Amino acid sequence: RDSNYFGIPTTILTFRVYYNAELMERIWGSSEPPETFEELMDLLAAVDSYNEETESQIIAFAGSKANAPTLLDLVFGNQTQKLKTQLEPTNELEVHGIDVEVAYLNNLWDLDNSEIRSGLEIVKVFADRMSPGFLQLQRDDALLSFVQEKALMVVSGSYDAQSIRLQAPFDIGAFRLPLPTPKHREY
Repeated sequence: RDSNYFGIPTTILTFRVYYNAELMERIWGSSEPPETFEELMDLLAAVDSYNEETESQIIAFAGSKANAPTLLDLVFGNQTQKLKTQLEPTNELEVHGIDVEVAYLNNLWDLDNSEIRSGLEIVKVFADRMSPGFLQLQRDDALLSFVQEKALMVVSGSYDAQSIRLQAPFDIGAFRLPLPTPKHREY
């Protein structure tokens, strides 16, 4: 026990949804971010309606191959977390690819699992509202789209907070992505 290495991290970061407060007010009628998953879904619907009514092309989430996996993994993982505990035989709190593959071969999960299906449904909702071709775009492309007011929100690490604030010609807000709770009627 005494031979273990201990240290204090010099960097701590978190991921947040940064948003254009003025555009949020225009689209949603409030500059306050959604607090629940239901409110987030209402916001996404409001962006769709705003685009139809004004013939705009505002993207809900500026996406790239750097930030999309963070967002999509978060919403997918919210649905599959109980399944993950079943797939992890060693209780390391981390499911490795081989664990998932072996569990599939042992018929412990398939694409018809309710957790997998609901996770993929939510991923589709979010992916459909990201920048077209987002998996081909770089991190800077997503941030540029956001500061050019082509996107309402962008998911990024706290390491980008200062540069987003310096580059954006509008008020910036940030919030933690609300996810479905166990009491959610559908997810």
